[in-house]
Amino acid sequence: MRSRISVGRSGRPRSRHGARAGVLLANVGLILALLPAVDAQALTVQEFPVPAGATAVTYGIALGSDGNLWFTEASADNIGRITTTGSVTEFPITFGAYASDITAGADGNLWFTEQSLDQIGRITTTGTVTEFPLAQYSAPQGITAGPDGNVWFTELAGESIGRITPKGKVKLFPIGTDAYDITTGSDGNLWFTSGDGVGRITPSGTVTEFPVPTPSFELGITAGPDGDLWFTESDGSNIGRITTAGAVTEFPTLTPHSYPVGIAAGPDGNLWFIERSPANIATSTTSGTITEYAAPPGNFLSDITAGPDGNMWYTDGGGHVDEATVPHPDLSVVSYIPNRFFIPNVTPLAQQGDEVRWLFLNPGTHGIQDATGMDLFSSRLPVPIGGTYGYSFDAAGIYRYRDSSKATAKGEIHVPIGVTLLPGSLDHAEVVFASAPPPAGFVYDVQVMGPAGRFMTWLKGVTVSSSVFGPGSPHDVGPGVYSFRARIRNVGNGKASSYSDPGSVTLA
Repeated sequence: MRSRISVGRSGRPRSRHGARAGVLLANVGLILALLPAVDAQALTVQEFPVPAGATAVTYGIALGSDGNLWFTEASADNIGRITTTGSVTEFPITFGAYASDITAGADGNLWFTEQSLDQIGRITTTGTVTEFPLAQYSAPQGITAGPDGNVWFTELAGESIGRITPKGKVKLFPIGTDAYDITTGSDGNLWFTSGDGVGRITPSGTVTEFPVPTPSFELGITAGPDGDLWFTESDGSNIGRITTAGAVTEFPTLTPHSYPVGIAAGPDGNLWFIERSPANIATSTTSGTITEYAAPPGNFLSDITAGPDGNMWYTDGGGHVDEATVPHPDLSVVSYIPNRFFIPNVTPLAQQGDEVRWLFLNPGTHGIQDATGMDLFSSRLPVPIGGTYGYSFDAAGIYRYRDSSKATAKGEIHVPIGVTLLPGSLDHAEVVFASAPPPAGFVYDVQVMGPAGRFMTWLKGVTVSSSVFGPGSPHDVGPGVYSFRARIRNVGNGKASSYSDPGSVTLA
């Protein structure tokens, strides 16, 4: 577990393609407007031109592990990098690749889709490019970092969801329809938009699809700060919300025929999305209240993500990458896991080993403290406005924190336990309760609940990060469902995190 303080200053649109890439905008179906048009409000936007110019067609954008924004130039065959001060560097990829979406992978690299060449690309933060071929006419489109350490992507023409390991090994899961965008949900599954609505795929490949009330070309999708998934209905001019159980609610945009595309969670606790007709940047609260802001005219807006400076960054298709200043409410601090922001009192779900960073927005100095009393993490020194403090949570558990200068700025972070059957076994489970050994002076406790229905101590005071449960283990009473939960504990003062949310497995 590692901490870091720094001072300084993550949604994807999809075009509707045929079997091959290269068309940025399809015919937009018109629907009867249910609400009158509303004049968009003003928003402070700064445009940064890219060296390749207007012909670049800036498209996908994502926050990289290096603290910069990375974007694709679909027509110029470049991957671009822009700092929060607007300095742009371009890195060439294979001619004719037509790079569209991009994401930060768990390996610290950026991964992107190459639609026309049917490839997945990888670029290091220093600019080294590697490309991995897929089947011909697959047309990969959306891409995201998965909860399993792999990268997941959609195929338009291949009608599949794909998984690629950091070393480039690919596995496809057919879904029988075109697939557009993809993101990781708070439930640890992958969620995607398709020709049939919204779908969910588990890391092991089980697919479930959910129809929407108004089928209207579901396009962008992102994990919201409320734990639900949010998506755009481009032809229907709606924003949609779907719970992890599959319940869908739709919210019409203010402007008729607005053609919403990319969507991302913002640092203000709202959803931010792109509208192409006219060019608007819009927000929605988690209760569905929408506000629209006029973007600079004449641009073909594409993708949007939250930046490390607390503002939203988007590609405008006109040879720019733009920064939209987020009107922050009275917040001292927001926390974020790469590409996912959370305001205080909203619970982020981190994976083992994720670094959670706290960004300080308001005047004054602040400090993040472990509110459990076990003294696992703390910024120690005060952090000024614009500064950040980060800590990597390696162990399963529920961690409470607070801002030392503002009592209301508090929350908790949930890190899940991993439970899977051992390969080739039906009665042995591997239980992973940390991604690394504990720091000096700390240990792990693990509990198990068998078919009898009561949690009991299985492992106490261990320093290993995983163990195998099965016949012969304490509290193994035969076939049935077993649930596990874990925590980290300070040996010196006895204080601990809360036990993690449970993970379950069925043993034969």
